[in-house]
Amino acid sequence: MTYPNIFNCDYSLTSSPSTDSPSSSTENLEHVLEGMDSYELTDSDDEDSLFAGENSSESDIIVIDDGSMEIDPMLTEISQDVSDEIDEIHHMDYQHLYSEKQNGKYYIGLCAEILQNDYLHLPTESIYLMVNSISPSTYYKWPHNSCLRYLYYYGMTAMHKPEIHILQLHIMDDGTYSVVIKTFWLKIIQRKWKKIFKLRKEMLSNRLQLSSMHHREIHGNWPISLRVLPGLVGLLCY
Repeated sequence: MTYPNIFNCDYSLTSSPSTDSPSSSTENLEHVLEGMDSYELTDSDDEDSLFAGENSSESDIIVIDDGSMEIDPMLTEISQDVSDEIDEIHHMDYQHLYSEKQNGKYYIGLCAEILQNDYLHLPTESIYLMVNSISPSTYYKWPHNSCLRYLYYYGMTAMHKPEIHILQLHIMDDGTYSVVIKTFWLKIIQRKWKKIFKLRKEMLSNRLQLSSMHHREIHGNWPISLRVLPGLVGLLCY
């Protein structure tokens, strides 16, 4: 389409109170309208020329990509060896895969977040559904990435960033396998164990002091503060 350029007309609509009269402004306006009537709207293949003055180019376009929609190449680039490895894991763990899961039990696997009431304009609630699980014995026999590939491809669910979690299964009334993620307990235990390990090193170092060894020679045991080394039992109390 070819449009009239009313901004480059030779007729000026700007009038000065001291030089132009109202009648001259009206005449200028009529000339502009007549000039617009002389243009014809025709189809043109070069419609982009209308925006040539915008200085827009492909190099000026900025695409923001935070990587949130990208799938891990480890899951997309599958070779024949990787495919055979996945099938071997499935052959080893097929009994667990097709077995009935028990309510309240803990499993190692993948889960997906599902939004409820998303189409009713109501407050949305999300639940996590079990996608796939693997037996602990099989998980410890294979590398973590191999188990992740197996869970992803045999889970039959598209996921952008799948992660293996410790899941507690809660079977709903309609038979839906909803889960609660319990992996955060590992972080708590690891954080607590660092404190315990540091405390054990200090206690062992204090047992090597002459006063502690002299106490043991006389009384047959270590001082009260050095008798019991902290361990996994009562870990969360520290």
